[in-house]
Amino acid sequence: EIVTFARNGNAWFNGTVSATGLFLTSDETLKEDILPIEDALERIRKLEGVRFNWRDTGNADVGLIAQNVVEIFPELVMQRDDGKMVVNYPSLIGALVEAIKELDAKERSSSLEEMIRQKVRDDREKFAYLIGRCLNQVGESLCKQE
Repeated sequence: EIVTFARNGNAWFNGTVSATGLFLTSDETLKEDILPIEDALERIRKLEGVRFNWRDTGNADVGLIAQNVVEIFPELVMQRDDGKMVVNYPSLIGALVEAIKELDAKERSSSLEEMIRQKVRDDREKFAYLIGRCLNQVGESLCKQE
């Protein structure tokens, strides 16, 4: 079959669906129990992007394996009536956004730490120079008094 319609409103397409745009419902008023995605970066790291060929067509493709995704993001995987698993790829966007923010925060933190380390090195050098000058001046003063 090319298209299968389920009584719950779901539709299954065998083949490629093309469109000039796709809008998914995302209005806050339709959602409840809204929580941030925790450990997004670690969870994304556990996903394995793969290259593969579809058995029925032989066409090359890239993507994820649903059996892997369900272990990490169970809410993004559904089982069809025929038992095959499907992934809600667009919903991965939220996790990807949070993972990018985590990476950005780590990079900013690393940059700040490096700036602080450099400042401490510079200050140590200046301090050592000033101590050396001070000791030289104190030494000269003592020598002159003798």
